[in-house]
Amino acid sequence: MKNSLPKVSVVCAWYNRAEYIADSVESLVNQEYNNIEIVIINDGSTDKDVVPILERYSSNKVKVIHQENQGFTQTIRNAIAYTSGEFIAIHGAGDISNPQRVTKLVEAFIADESAVAVGSGTIQYPAAYPFRKRYFKPKQNSSNVQLQKNMPFVHGTVMYKRTAYEEVGGYDARFKYCADWDLFFRLSELGEIISVSDFLYEQRIFSDGFSFSPDHKFKQVWFKERAVNRSVGSRNLLNEAEKHLLNIRPEKSSNMRYSFKFLLKSIYKFDFVNSFEWGKLMFLQMKNIIRKK
Repeated sequence: MKNSLPKVSVVCAWYNRAEYIADSVESLVNQEYNNIEIVIINDGSTDKDVVPILERYSSNKVKVIHQENQGFTQTIRNAIAYTSGEFIAIHGAGDISNPQRVTKLVEAFIADESAVAVGSGTIQYPAAYPFRKRYFKPKQNSSNVQLQKNMPFVHGTVMYKRTAYEEVGGYDARFKYCADWDLFFRLSELGEIISVSDFLYEQRIFSDGFSFSPDHKFKQVWFKERAVNRSVGSRNLLNEAEKHLLNIRPEKSSNMRYSFKFLLKSIYKFDFVNSFEWGKLMFLQMKNIIRKK
């Protein structure tokens, strides 16, 4: 493939998970599309193996940067700021991009000039149990109505048109979670969010992931509400997010149905660490119900 094709910048925010660096980064280095730059930011990993392993991949094609911990959203913003490609592709730490992923997403952009973002299908499985595969087909097109319900595809599959990303201001750093959801709403005002049906991405599910433990999940729900509710009042709450997060009480008995739902999901995913955490939380919720009686 000739370099006359658009330049693509692939960005990745990395934190710990040293044992997954090799196959994850190599899946980017081995993309069939050759007009590509890769920027990986180590976001203050506490695992001492991360720095030397990442540095092995530092080259003209792969830029490795180390920083103090700033969180996922700010780190992705930082990574994008180091790039210059016409298109920006996201890649999750520890995940695998199919060798044709970049090629097929660029082809989708070329075929549809109205597109501002493109995603794909995902094969998802627990990192510890890779045989437990699930296949997620993407939504073909995303409107504001559809975005009120759910995301069209896994965030790690997405590629943005840079001009659109910059016009809407990129990821809002106030979102610790669901920054992609918020960004998609703003992008949808400029053009189409489309997808290719191919399964071009493998997402490993980690027990320490962003949204699977009770502590993370209830915070994620709060940020999801801010992303979906586009009112000025809802947006203003983001300016004092830490204060509002302190008021979240997962142990409230009213959250028990929600906890049961995610207990079952954790068991189904073979995520026994978080299954135990959801079980402990449900025990506290039941005690609160008994006290009320």
